[in-house]
Amino acid sequence: MNTSAARAKAWARINILLASVRCPHQFQLEPGGMQRMPGDRAIEYWFNGESEKAKTLGNVMVTHTVQIRAVWRVPATDDIRVRTALELEIWDTTRAIQEALHGDSDLAEWVTRIDFGNATRIDSEMIGTGVETVPVTIIDLPLYIQELEAERVAA
Repeated sequence: MNTSAARAKAWARINILLASVRCPHQFQLEPGGMQRMPGDRAIEYWFNGESEKAKTLGNVMVTHTVQIRAVWRVPATDDIRVRTALELEIWDTTRAIQEALHGDSDLAEWVTRIDFGNATRIDSEMIGTGVETVPVTIIDLPLYIQELEAERVAA
């Protein structure tokens, strides 16, 4: 993945795999993150840095991090069935994101390997479709992209 074209192909593959997530609803995708909550649910993702590099005889190895964030608007209801359905959807979606990406653990051979960090939950507020803030539940999930041949080392 030591070229811009390879990174673009890996990014496109992540987009395709995240677009396949439905639990039971399809999510709007927001590459690069979102400024406002576009609807009831969305998945945003962005490049979030890299690990320390390690050198071999001919290459530099690195792990890149892509942060994946699934966001749900919290319904304004005390109906326990609605709240329970949302909790189960959050749980199922967390697993579905991991399953979709693990199903292609080298992103169509554009990377060496992928892995995940721990999913964490955040309850917060976000600007809705207008100027009002809305309560949201967020699941943050780091995707680690391991690249054993990220850079060539001159002999």
